[in-house]
Order: sequence, then C-alpha cells, then structure tokens
Amino acid sequence: MITLKHLVKRFGKKVVLDDVSLEVREGYTALVGPNGAGKSTLLGVLAGVYKYEGECHILGIECRDSKRIHERVSFSIDTPVFPDIKVRNILKIAEADEEIVYQLGAEEILKKNFNSLSTGQAKLVSISIALGRDADLYILDEPTANLDPDKRVRFYDVLLRKAKNVFIASHELSEVNNIASNLVIIRRGKIVFNGTLKELSNKYGNLVIIKTNRPQEIIKLLGRGNHFGNSVLIEGESTLESILTELKSKDVNMEWVLGIDVADLSVFYRRMVEEDEKLDSKRD
Repeated sequence: MITLKHLVKRFGKKVVLDDVSLEVREGYTALVGPNGAGKSTLLGVLAGVYKYEGECHILGIECRDSKRIHERVSFSIDTPVFPDIKVRNILKIAEADEEIVYQLGAEEILKKNFNSLSTGQAKLVSISIALGRDADLYILDEPTANLDPDKRVRFYDVLLRKAKNVFIASHELSEVNNIASNLVIIRRGKIVFNGTLKELSNKYGNLVIIKTNRPQEIIKLLGRGNHFGNSVLIEGESTLESILTELKSKDVNMEWVLGIDVADLSVFYRRMVEEDEKLDSKRD
C-alpha cells in the first residue's frame, strides 16, 4: 500500500525524517511514537504537503503526484481551515456524504458556521470529509483527538464498517490495540519497529502486568518483577492464574493489587522506547 525508501525530510538544517524505509501492508496499520517523533510530518509527506528526498509511493503512485493519489486515497491529517460558511456547504464542496455526520452523532454541526465550531467539532468536520468518500486507503492523523468518548466509539464503528485499508497515527494506544493488526513505531525520525502486534509481543515474550500502589513491596515479596510506573511487570511463561496463586502463596497483601492483566500494546511500546533510549545513551 505504502512504500518508502531512504526517505528524508528536512526543515532547514533539522532532519525530521531520517532515512526512512518502510513497507505498509494492506489492512489496518497504526503509526505510533512520542511527540516530535515525525508522525505528522510523515503523513504530510504522504499527502503531498511537504517536499522530500528519497522514494515515496502510495498504491504504486509517486507521492509527488498528489492529484492522482487524492483520487484514490482519503486523508485527514490536520484540522481543515475553511471560510466561515455552514458545515453542510463545506461537505458539499469536498464532495463528502453528509450521512457520515449523522453516523458520528454530530448532525448538530451541519447548520453551524465553521468559525463557531469547537476544536472537537472542527475535528469532526475533517473526519467526515475523509470518511464521507469512498477510497482505497484512508490515512488519518490523530482522528480521535479532542473527541468525547461517545464520538470516539462512533468514529471507530464507522471506520471499521467503511474502510478496508487504514494507516492511522495515534497516541491512543489502547484504541489502536483494538483495531490495528500491523504496527509501525517511529522515534526521532527513524522507524524502530514495523511488523504485526504478535511479532511485537513475541519480541518480549509473555508479560503480565500487576497494577498496584505498592510496586516495590510486591517485587520484594515475589523476588522478581520490574517496576514499571504504578505497576509491576512479570516476564516469562506466567499466566494470570499462576501469578494470582503466586501472590497469595508469598503472602502479598491483596489490597495492594489493583488489577492483573496481560500487557497490552502500550506496555510493549514503552518497553521498546526504553530499550532504544538505553542504546542511545550508550552511544553517547
């Protein structure tokens, strides 16, 4: 779907995308990374907003041919800026089906002028334009930012029904974990992981996370585990049941345990970033 080879993007002397090579498969792919990692810049390159060095193709089309790309790819990469006209007219100009607005539960914005919208409502306009047309690929930058919980649920419901192929940049790792089968992690303008969620999970083996306000005490009593925020990470072949049995056998005060679960994408992601930071510190 998307092929990048030795892609470089500079703003002045600052290198924001550094020799990025990437192959994005069909299906749902999430792009995650810390603030300033280069996510929005990468999506801007794909949308034809920024010039670049190297190779960039979407659906076999060179990214510099933005007219042909926009005929087959639908983008929501930032909050749009429009004249102060009614949202219904904006959708007509964009040739987007306003039925999407109803599916998002946001029909109240149709009669409003654009400049009167809140930040979240303006985001809904951008989403509606992207999802209001048929496309072979949807490229979305932080689509649920500034949306309330109900609108987030509705957005993903519409997206899953509408789109077969999606490349989505998001900070909402718990949401991405539920929809994406492929994952790209970017840090400091470089791709540090590209694969399936299962491949990322296999990289770290089984991880069970114990949520607690007394992590050090639990680690001491168990004789193992790693302090991870307000949690304890247990590595190895442990199951939720075996960890619970072990906690009880080691006389851990169960009031300290706020929850036990299998580690999700956010944990794997943070582990990878921590490892990458350690490698950077060794190089320095």
